[in-house]
Amino acid sequence: MELLEVKDLKVYYYSNAGLVKAVDDVGFTLGKKQTLGIVGESGSGKSTLGFSIMRLVPRPGRIVGGSIFFDQENLLLKPEKELRKIRGRRIGMVFQDPMTSLNPLMRVGDHIVETIMRHETVTKEQARKRAESLLERLGISKTRIDDYPHQFSGGMRQRIMIGLALALNPDIVIADEPTTSLDVIVEAQIVELMRQLKRDFESSMILITHNMGIVAELADIVVVMYAGKMMEISDSISLYENPFHPYTKALLRSIPNIRLTSQELTFIPGLPPDLINPPRGCRFQPRCKHAMPRCIEEEPPLIKLEPTRKVACFLHGG
Repeated sequence: MELLEVKDLKVYYYSNAGLVKAVDDVGFTLGKKQTLGIVGESGSGKSTLGFSIMRLVPRPGRIVGGSIFFDQENLLLKPEKELRKIRGRRIGMVFQDPMTSLNPLMRVGDHIVETIMRHETVTKEQARKRAESLLERLGISKTRIDDYPHQFSGGMRQRIMIGLALALNPDIVIADEPTTSLDVIVEAQIVELMRQLKRDFESSMILITHNMGIVAELADIVVVMYAGKMMEISDSISLYENPFHPYTKALLRSIPNIRLTSQELTFIPGLPPDLINPPRGCRFQPRCKHAMPRCIEEEPPLIKLEPTRKVACFLHGG
């Protein structure tokens, strides 16, 4: 039984300049204790997809179609009062920028205490002891529980955000760019912390990132998004060993490898399309060296090639 099932999800932003189709017909499933990686360039719709699962799409965005089944219940049909009981308690989220996500006027311990007391019937003293224990598990001394966010480094603030998401042992944790703006040493520490905590808490995880290296280390399944569309979905090992879509191949070629001294860095020519006026047919075709006349006229369907793999590309049928 799947823990989360997203079907035909559409999320549009209604702006004065026009209609932005940020997420267009996206669907996937997530099982218990699985990690799903969502990758793609900036503007591909990754973060909007994460916010959609929590029903936190900022205005002027709206979820206009599809369904999000969590534990066999459609979250899109639930009233806001019921959703508040699910957010944090059953689905936690690590937001992209911890400095703007944490309240600068609240001590870090108060953030955790408030989260626990909002969902559980405990005393403030009990919640504080749990907060101290959680900080220790995050590698932060409990003596710093009364410090403010600005007194911590970027890596420590990100640890606190991860702790907040896991404070109530949720079924799913959504991590939106958890290592953005961190140096490579701290990034490696955060990745190892997430791996360890996921194992300890036995949570499922949705990892949203543009960093293909992190996805390779943590994800069981990978969704590749481009301009609001799913280009490919695959188990992690197969995707890295034999990517199908030209866009996936280009992303993998852009990962630098310090062990290959003769490696020439590659990049994807051109820019992601304007989602108000996206190109006809396949949205990647203006940047694809394999584009055919059919790619300009028709949008390729997402077809199943192997039991765990689907791709939207006419090079593979459809």
